[in-house]
Amino acid sequence: MKTLVVTGMNKTKEKKLMVFLNELIRIKDVIKWGVISSFGFLLSVSSLNPLKYLQPFLLFFVSTFGILSFTFAVNNYYDADSDRNNPRRRNVNAIASGKISRKKAAMLNGVLAIIPMVICASSGFTLLMFSMFLLFLMWIYSAPPIRLKGKPGLDILWHFSAFFLLVLWGSLFAGSVENINLLTALSIGVFSCIGQIGNHVVDYKFDKESGTMTLAVKLGVEKTKKVLNTFTATHLLLLIPLLLFY
Repeated sequence: MKTLVVTGMNKTKEKKLMVFLNELIRIKDVIKWGVISSFGFLLSVSSLNPLKYLQPFLLFFVSTFGILSFTFAVNNYYDADSDRNNPRRRNVNAIASGKISRKKAAMLNGVLAIIPMVICASSGFTLLMFSMFLLFLMWIYSAPPIRLKGKPGLDILWHFSAFFLLVLWGSLFAGSVENINLLTALSIGVFSCIGQIGNHVVDYKFDKESGTMTLAVKLGVEKTKKVLNTFTATHLLLLIPLLLFY
């Protein structure tokens, strides 16, 4: 009997953990964005001695996990009301489905924000300020009254800023930011805009019918495709110095 109770408790804990990972912080997206930031870290590695970078990488890993988890958890927090009425989104947002209360989600968001600041406080003033700015940037994407997510054009610039800074964030943790880091960050930032604009073009019909204001809805599909082509050309131009000199 005791074994059954313990097994049941373990299954409950496991279920709660999966809800936290998949329906609050969106772990798959955290991993995808984290890989990009890790690339910035690797660009600044200048020694073949892995022990030299072990501690910086562990601190980078935990703090980046906190920042990115905060990013998606905050997004779910402020999108809970709209996601509750959207059958496609309700079951992937733990707050919208009621699996996690708003009060508990707010507390978890606070913990996720504190983790990187505590780590960076012991890693230097520059990293502390950088972490605080990243947290602020991630917050204003979803949180009213600013909520850049709902401002066509500004949401595209936000994606550029977020990916550009995430690459530099990784590089700073590894110890240096050189020209190759800046060029790579610019290229990845522009590429993220291409992906976001492309999504707007693909979702144009659904967004227009649902009243969701995006760049494609505001400008129209044809003008948005021209913007997309401009970003694509810019991305290709940024690749030239990387291919020629690095």
